[in-house]
Amino acid sequence: MTEVVAALIWDGDRFMICQRPAHKARGLLWEFVGGKVEPGETKEEALIRECREELDITLRVGELFTEVTHEYPDLTVHLSLFHAVIAAGVPKLLEHRDLKWITPEEIPQYAFCPADETILEKIRETALAERILRAWALPGPVLGAERYGAGHINDTFCVRIAAPSGAVRRYMLQRISREAFPRPEELMKNFAGITAHLRKKILEEGGDPERETLRLVPARDGRGYYLDAEGSLWRLIPFVEGTFCAESVTPELLEASCRAFGRFQRRLADYPADTLYETIPHFHDTEDRLRKLREAVKKDPFGCAASVREEIRFAEEREADCSVAMEALRRGILPLRVTHNDTKLNNVLFDEKTREGICVIDLDTTMPGLSIFDFGDAVRFGANHVSEEEKDLSRVRLDPELYACCVRGFLAGTGGSLTRAEVEYLPWGARIMTLELGIRFLTDYLNGDVYFRTSRPAQNLDRCRTQFQLLRSMERQFDAMKAVTARYVP
Repeated sequence: MTEVVAALIWDGDRFMICQRPAHKARGLLWEFVGGKVEPGETKEEALIRECREELDITLRVGELFTEVTHEYPDLTVHLSLFHAVIAAGVPKLLEHRDLKWITPEEIPQYAFCPADETILEKIRETALAERILRAWALPGPVLGAERYGAGHINDTFCVRIAAPSGAVRRYMLQRISREAFPRPEELMKNFAGITAHLRKKILEEGGDPERETLRLVPARDGRGYYLDAEGSLWRLIPFVEGTFCAESVTPELLEASCRAFGRFQRRLADYPADTLYETIPHFHDTEDRLRKLREAVKKDPFGCAASVREEIRFAEEREADCSVAMEALRRGILPLRVTHNDTKLNNVLFDEKTREGICVIDLDTTMPGLSIFDFGDAVRFGANHVSEEEKDLSRVRLDPELYACCVRGFLAGTGGSLTRAEVEYLPWGARIMTLELGIRFLTDYLNGDVYFRTSRPAQNLDRCRTQFQLLRSMERQFDAMKAVTARYVP
């Protein structure tokens, strides 16, 4: 592997790119100035030498911006791109055919070396973050920004800021999806109220609210968010350091995440649920989800309904199941609570040392709901050994041991705050949430993938089939699920 260094040199809002000579490999493509690291050189020394040889300038090399590895037909390169400024000299074309200073918006106008493509995307994202972050009074300049997490809905960036002390602080910058949340200002009012209540409860329990709940950084105008010129709503949240977000399920992490979601329920048990906005109306109204599926089938805007008759029939055969929880709510059997409504394993931050779930994140769907839905969604996501993207349905099944982890964790976290009826309905929560998400994926597929982000054709259909297969497994084991739940009731 060939070690290569390059310089990201800015002049105001423009950065330097150079065009390779026609006679060299990847001729006439654009690149960042730099070259190979020679034996005995540090990367910084190599970059200073290359820029002197190629442009007759002296560089002052700063922090590493990013690094990538790329395989060309003739060699594999490991490219390190450093922030740099010109300390002396004016660039001259000693080796390159041309030189330009461009803005991130002008990147598509140029054909770059393939190894630079990932870097260019990060430059675009960093430029976007810098523009948006002008709405906040930050402790220092933006060092970099990159997409973060695996969420289907909002755009999330991890932003690194240089603090005056020399330390690097990380923040989460998020753009709220108006397609998913048509009234994001109401969402932010919910967010502010819920986190303020959680901070109070955590302090009463002797905890650390800076690590155990999220905090909004106020924008310059004092609001907890910023509206850009296009009407997009952005928010900034300090990164909870010393934590990690898990994507792969282990029994220990699953149980710890369910304890965290249970504590979330307990701490919000006295929060007036009726004061919260319904950020997505009828979000976990499974009866309404079935109605929306029927509407999509009737309209069939993309002519897909005929190819998914089996999946449509599967949902229709479970019409009665769609009413189990909603009927219990109407009859007063199940109480209305403040619920998270998206209790996946990756919506909990775990302490790096203790591996305990300490902070519930992604609060955008927190609104009035049923406790059994929070439990059920955690089971749906975690109590099996495959992801929502699994296409081999023979691998999809409920693991009874992982289900027991969910029960133990959730009941320990709620600490006796649930009613007996809520505990008895927990297995139904798992079935209903799995059915509902399958219906939602199927509806979105029929409507042209307008809600869930996709990266390939028929991805939402595959997701639907995975959920329906998991539901079949739950139905076969339903008596055992009820027995396990009863075993852990205090």
